[in-house]
Amino acid sequence: MTGSGPGGTGQDWRAGFEQALNTLTQAYGQLDALSQRQQALIDAGEMDRMLALLTERRTLVEQIERAAPGFDRGRRAWEEHAGALSEGQNVELARRVSAIERMGAVIAERDRKAGEVLARERDRLTEEMAGLGRASSAVSAYRPGAGEPSPRFQDRKG
Repeated sequence: MTGSGPGGTGQDWRAGFEQALNTLTQAYGQLDALSQRQQALIDAGEMDRMLALLTERRTLVEQIERAAPGFDRGRRAWEEHAGALSEGQNVELARRVSAIERMGAVIAERDRKAGEVLARERDRLTEEMAGLGRASSAVSAYRPGAGEPSPRFQDRKG
């Protein structure tokens, strides 16, 4: 199989793999920065701003999803053709792949922790709202005339 894609023979696969590595490195770097901002917004209780940030994140996640197949093909091709590369080239590719994997793992762990915090906050708000409903019922029970039946019929003749 020949061609310029990541699955090509000889050195053809490298161009596509390098492109996928560049795209992923840039996108993961930006996603990491947004993930850190997201955590700061959650810690500060600024949920409106955090929700707006999720839109920015979605764009980067979509970019990563588009680059992932090229990365996977390139990685398989690299494994097939590693013997044709110098030790330095293999070390550099390994370093870049490892850096991308580390960034992905760090972001995933930060997102997992943020998800736990958001779930706890959601549960707290649910309990608080349920408490408000109970308090409202209790207050209305003490309102004058509460519990007394309202007249259904009136005698207008007197």
